[in-house]
Amino acid sequence: MHLAEETVVKKRIALATATVVGLITAGGTAVATVHAAAASSGCSVSYTIASQWPGGFQGGVTLTNLGSPLTFWTLAFDFPDANQKVSQGWSATWTQSGAHVTAANLSWNSNVPTNGSVSIGFVGAWSGANPVPTSFSVNGVACTGGVTTSTPSPSASATASASASASASASASASASPTPSASSTGGGGHNGPATKGPAARPVTTPEAAYPTRRNSRLDLLGLPEPTTGLRTTHPAMTNYPAHVGL
Repeated sequence: MHLAEETVVKKRIALATATVVGLITAGGTAVATVHAAAASSGCSVSYTIASQWPGGFQGGVTLTNLGSPLTFWTLAFDFPDANQKVSQGWSATWTQSGAHVTAANLSWNSNVPTNGSVSIGFVGAWSGANPVPTSFSVNGVACTGGVTTSTPSPSASATASASASASASASASASASPTPSASSTGGGGHNGPATKGPAARPVTTPEAAYPTRRNSRLDLLGLPEPTTGLRTTHPAMTNYPAHVGL
């Protein structure tokens, strides 16, 4: 086997091996089960009236997260009296609809770790009575001072098909088999039988071609054909008259 042929065969084998490995990897069975971590939720809220005056007051709310770390939060509560209003607030985005009040986190206090706290406040209005709210919630979970734990069901990823393995093996076997080349005509370390070249074509020499042109006139004169292609060497032509043109 020539060096060039050996190099080509090695490249084919390497390529076939890489193809088989890639197809088996892509088509092999892969099952990944995702175990969801248990999530806990819980909070406690402290509501205070820092100061109060006729028709107005300053309230403060401290939220403590008892569950898993929070990346956002919305505190909600209801005023007991219809005349209680939030006029303005700080450290949260405050909104009120009827008796229902919400306070959503700002960008700088959105993250609350477990057992971490956030304090917010507001200035409100009241008339007749200014009772303290009795129920609070954070992200829809009632703040009772306790912790609730929930465990989601695990989910499994889709199983990939392994049908590509068989065809990959067959393709690799076929392409990796070297085919001996018979392009050499022998020698040079070629192990296969020498291939015969095309048959040699006869070469027409001037001696063989020249008489053909002259013989047509010699036949008219009744003279024998010359044995060579040279007119001056033919014995019968030495006595030809000079006026005879050949």
